[in-house]
Amino acid sequence: MNTHRFLLQRQRIEVWLLALAAGLLLLLAAAPSPARATTLSTGYDTSCSVSNDWVAQCWGAVPLAKTGTAGIADLRAGKGFNCALRKDETVSCWGDMGSLSFGPATGDTPGQAIAGVRQATQLAVGATHACALSRGVVYCWGDASRGQRGAPVSPTPSAQATYVEGLYQVVRVAAGNGSTCGVKGDGTVWCYGSGSQLTAPGGMAPAPGTGTMVPGISDAVDVSLFDGHGCVLRKTGAVACWGSNAKGELGTTPSTTPVTAPLDVPDLGGAAKAVAVGPGYTCAVLADGTVKCWGGNPNMQLGIGYHRDSATPETGKVLGIADATTISAGATHACAVLDAGYVNCWGIGIGRGDGLCDTVGAYYPGVQYSYPSSNLAACFSGASATPYAVRGLGPLADANQVMDWAEASLPQTFPPQFQIPSLPDRIPNYLVRAYPGNTYLAVNGHGTPHLMYLGPDSGGQLRDLGRLAQWARQARASQPVTPPINTTLQLVRTLVTVDFFPGAHRTGCDNLYVWYQLSATAGNALPAGFTPTSVRLLKGDTYVDIPNVREDSRSPVSPDTYLGTAGGCPATLIRGDDDVEVVLYFTIGGEAGQVRAKVKVMETS
Repeated sequence: MNTHRFLLQRQRIEVWLLALAAGLLLLLAAAPSPARATTLSTGYDTSCSVSNDWVAQCWGAVPLAKTGTAGIADLRAGKGFNCALRKDETVSCWGDMGSLSFGPATGDTPGQAIAGVRQATQLAVGATHACALSRGVVYCWGDASRGQRGAPVSPTPSAQATYVEGLYQVVRVAAGNGSTCGVKGDGTVWCYGSGSQLTAPGGMAPAPGTGTMVPGISDAVDVSLFDGHGCVLRKTGAVACWGSNAKGELGTTPSTTPVTAPLDVPDLGGAAKAVAVGPGYTCAVLADGTVKCWGGNPNMQLGIGYHRDSATPETGKVLGIADATTISAGATHACAVLDAGYVNCWGIGIGRGDGLCDTVGAYYPGVQYSYPSSNLAACFSGASATPYAVRGLGPLADANQVMDWAEASLPQTFPPQFQIPSLPDRIPNYLVRAYPGNTYLAVNGHGTPHLMYLGPDSGGQLRDLGRLAQWARQARASQPVTPPINTTLQLVRTLVTVDFFPGAHRTGCDNLYVWYQLSATAGNALPAGFTPTSVRLLKGDTYVDIPNVREDSRSPVSPDTYLGTAGGCPATLIRGDDDVEVVLYFTIGGEAGQVRAKVKVMETS
């Protein structure tokens, strides 16, 4: 290729990139945004997720009726059963919880309503019991034989939710195999049941149904259990674990002697923002979006590739994920929600998802080799040693939207009459569009998706254009709104507070609080159909998403003003006196937009 043509091609691509950042591209016809996962739960043989439009789905052994999935705020997967937290703050379950049978999910409701639960804000499930958090109080149902529901201990399970005496002023709750733990507003953690692996003062096992305070912890913001060990996320971003350490699941040298007091996990490599516990292994999402898993790896549930029986926190980096927001660990598989709501899973079992291996091999940007060049990444029937996207919760819709945008922006370089080619081996085998002049756009389907370019501008080499989620947000924000908005929206007042020790005056998962006043300038009214969808707090290269947005109960001061709030769990990377950028995402008539403001975080108590 001559130099002149090369320079022209490069100029066109670079103009596209610059115009993208400035939002000056040719706009596409409006298209609805795909659903994006906001919650995630992996159990023994099932996984469940709820999207930003309140629609739920489960994959694995315990299905959810497709016609009964609307209006669900969260779903939790147990052992043979699932439970749903609905928008009206009630709870229902389906499947078999031990000897209790709730029946199947139907088109009218997901299973059987649980009596005794109202105004629930969080849901947790174990192997044979489940719990809900309501106004700082924990209510549990199901098996009570091991004291996991507090006193009285009973061999007879019950579908009636009852109060766990002593679990009050709770901000987070977790349930495991024979145990229940709650984080209180003062940062302490209290556990019930013989599965908690704790000892009472004096070194004796606690009486059945009696709560025991986890020693040495007064700054917890979350807790996670499964079977054999537990972990807490501390305000500092440290992770502390206790219980069985036979496979190194506590992050230290394996031992046959259980640890009855929490130990801080060494070699995390950074502050954590989420932690999840599975049987014999532990995973954490770090503030930079990478994922670490450590402990035993018999089912490849660590996501670190082939030929690895175990890993430590220092060596257990999950391959190909660089933007995780949350994590869930199941019996034989684990899953993570990525930025923009994609879901990746790894390990063994149908709960890991169907259709994960439709693509032969995988490509992970930033990983030196990809299958079949080496054993770092592989997928085969019924299992994957590294992250693979869950069907329906992958990047396909966003990839198509961004490529459509490229074609509308630069039709001479990316003419819409594309073809599906025989791909060069330098292109990841997932989603590719080929254009004249040996030019390609591609998106890898597994791990953190990136937009890739191959063509004259890249000198014939595959060029990484960055994470797909960032491109997709720009593409959606650049779409026109019908009818057109003839006014400017701005955040005129914004308040962000974080309270790590809320006490009795604040309960549930709303210790991270955002209040905002949005106005239309020049005396215009707010556009009809204005609906906030989520809030993001940006601090440098890190961020915290708060999907729980709602209108302030106070009346707006004028027709051109909207008062709103958003609440979430406290994040270890957001602290008092931090300077953060508040990004308010919204829709108008189904089309997306955003507005931003910079504020200083206030820490309250």
